[in-house]
Amino acid sequence: GSRFFHPQRIVENWPQSLQTSIMLCRPSLPYTAPETLDFRFMQTLFCNYFGSRLMQNLREKNGYTYGIGGSVAYCGKDSIFYISSEVNNDKADAAIEACFDEMRRLQTEKPSDEEMVMVRNYMLGSALRSIDGTVSYMLNYSQWDDFGKDENWFYQYLSAIKKMSAQQVCELAVKYLQPDAFTVIEVGKLVD
Repeated sequence: GSRFFHPQRIVENWPQSLQTSIMLCRPSLPYTAPETLDFRFMQTLFCNYFGSRLMQNLREKNGYTYGIGGSVAYCGKDSIFYISSEVNNDKADAAIEACFDEMRRLQTEKPSDEEMVMVRNYMLGSALRSIDGTVSYMLNYSQWDDFGKDENWFYQYLSAIKKMSAQQVCELAVKYLQPDAFTVIEVGKLVD
């Protein structure tokens, strides 16, 4: 659990690297926690689709990377939320700081109605595609079953997507996107 997790900065120099890999990670919610489904919405808006805050900042605005994304790795009752990317060697520190800037911004600035609709539509479409067909449905079902859930979990997920508010997104960002809670890992060519 998080009692064993101490945020730190890990930097490894690989002089031959053409890019630097960055990862920001922290303990997250168990798969079955009541807030998990709401967290997924906030996470998607922040870092998990083509129009996410981090894609807008690090790719579209600053050109630090081709792509950045985040996910949650579930391991029994524990989980790790992580954000990762490969960036230009001379932009690694700026990219990490941009991630933290976006965390702080999401804590204080509510997403617009337009952004909420975009994320909602993206997530609903992705959810429905994820069960389109017997094999994909069974892949989802096996994960639900691993955590003691069934297809009702899927309907709860759809419901959470539909009722999420911009205010809830900010509240979750305050709770789970505190920059000092993240371990930062940087592997690449260190540029002075």
